[in-house]
Amino acid sequence: MPGRKVRDDCGQLAVMDALVFFSTAMVISTVLLSYIGPPERGGSGSYDCPTDPGEVLEAFLKASLGKEVRIGTPYDVLLSSGEAVGECIFVEAHLLAEGASKDAFRQLNELLLVALTNITGVHSGPHLLVVAASGDSGSPLLAIPDVPANGTDMVAANSVLPGEGGERFLAVLVLCPAAPSEVV
Repeated sequence: MPGRKVRDDCGQLAVMDALVFFSTAMVISTVLLSYIGPPERGGSGSYDCPTDPGEVLEAFLKASLGKEVRIGTPYDVLLSSGEAVGECIFVEAHLLAEGASKDAFRQLNELLLVALTNITGVHSGPHLLVVAASGDSGSPLLAIPDVPANGTDMVAANSVLPGEGGERFLAVLVLCPAAPSEVV
């Protein structure tokens, strides 16, 4: 009969080709992923810190300030928006060591705390401490936002902030990860 379609198996052949293609792709992907291995988890505490404090501190110190800040000390220091955070922290530590008031640095410290929190995440509890690298075991010159309470689930990293004339300060970043029950 003219106009009558004869049933053929072309549709089933296309489905079988697609099935074989996707099965082969899955097997190859599985083999490649098995070579990568499971992701490494850092830390030895009961909860792992999602970020490496050394990498965070290095990135933080090299980042630019992003906003112009005037420090109202007797020196009347203006920190430009392109200034490296590490250099700003050095200037603050230097002036604090010379007896400047901590209140003069309130705007800078608030800006630094927001930047730290953005880098580490709200649940990492970042604390930045700066001490004189001369070996004095006194209290830190600078603590943003404050000195962390003693705890077992903390990770830290440090970096030396070299300055002119051989003056050096040690910046210490302490991350206090929130317990899983504290994460909302």
